[in-house]
Amino acid sequence: MYVTDECTLCESCFLVCPAGAIYEDEEAGRAAVLEAACVNCGVCMAECPENAIHKGKPPREG
Repeated sequence: MYVTDECTLCESCFLVCPAGAIYEDEEAGRAAVLEAACVNCGVCMAECPENAIHKGKPPREG
């Protein structure tokens, strides 16, 4: 799972993650997923009102 810049830090995902794998990345200014704890259930993705959470790895920039 990864979080895009569309994240507004509404914290909806923080509240529904059963693994507690989502945290605030202060440097990026958005939520982030702790991959080691994430169980890939997709609950955060379904809850996100901004559609800012996606499965897989982030696309490479360049």
